[in-house]
Amino acid sequence: MPLFSTAFRKDVMDYIVSFAQQNEHIVALVAVGSGSYGYIDELSDLDMVIAIDSDENLRAVMDYVSSQLYKRLNFIYFKQVPERRLQVYLTDNYLEIDIGYGAYTSAAAFRKNWKVLFDKSGTVDQAMRISWERIKANTSDGQIAECADAVWHNLMHAAVAI
Repeated sequence: MPLFSTAFRKDVMDYIVSFAQQNEHIVALVAVGSGSYGYIDELSDLDMVIAIDSDENLRAVMDYVSSQLYKRLNFIYFKQVPERRLQVYLTDNYLEIDIGYGAYTSAAAFRKNWKVLFDKSGTVDQAMRISWERIKANTSDGQIAECADAVWHNLMHAAVAI
């Protein structure tokens, strides 16, 4: 199977937005990483955070997302780590999809770029802006966060090259 295309990546993202909006427990969907400001290149993965209505619905929402993705895509790798609130998928054409989860009432930015794709509560973007401003106000925290982003980006590209 050939490597995924940018059109395929966009179709997958649109599909995720579509089924996520339909779930009563999913309050918001936030693109993070390069997908939040324009993909770095044609090999960029999909990174997102799903904000849920309550922590008690975490497992049900993770199961819902997984079932929806498996309806449409074939995967060569899947890992779900509920205690880390994370799902990692790798499609058979090597598109990586990383999905983090959290309650929308705890929305916070830990990196400088994000894009709210939808928000039923109307509160997530503002909560993330406030949290990011706090990080930036502490200059060393902001510099560490930006440095960590750069290191992570370079490591991921090295891994893809290998």
